[in-house]
Amino acid sequence: MSYTCPYAQRAWVTRNCKGLQKKIELVPLEMADRPAWYKEIYPKNTDSEKRRFADELLAYSDTFNLAMLSGLTSTSPVTAEAEFSLSKFDDGPFFLGQFSLVDIAYAPFVDGFQIFFADIKNYDTTAERSNTRRFIEEMNDIAAYAHTKYDAQELVALTKKKLG
Repeated sequence: MSYTCPYAQRAWVTRNCKGLQKKIELVPLEMADRPAWYKEIYPKNTDSEKRRFADELLAYSDTFNLAMLSGLTSTSPVTAEAEFSLSKFDDGPFFLGQFSLVDIAYAPFVDGFQIFFADIKNYDTTAERSNTRRFIEEMNDIAAYAHTKYDAQELVALTKKKLG
């Protein structure tokens, strides 16, 4: 797995939440230099029923992620949608109130974009967004998530390199 990939981080967090650290081993992987076995298991541009279903299930999170990514290269970031969604239920700090798969899907991106916007745009995505700030703080208190976080400065350097 790529330790810097937020999509891979979702699986990593889920493994940790389920207590499967001894049953599921992490295999470090550089996405720019994929080993032969990876290409055999995951051929490039494979289109399958499972892939389409997964895309459908995560469609909104992908829309959110793209909007945030475009914010890094435009004049203003988009963060109101997450703040609004985090305020929908009042029985906890998470998207559905209590910790769920939705939080695992969003956390690597909400947290990552906070880091990127602060460094690249000098913009605090949690300013005047108490729900977003609380969500990130609560996620960081979950050991299964916190253990998967990558060094913020290295993530920023990788992102700047990708953005050019």
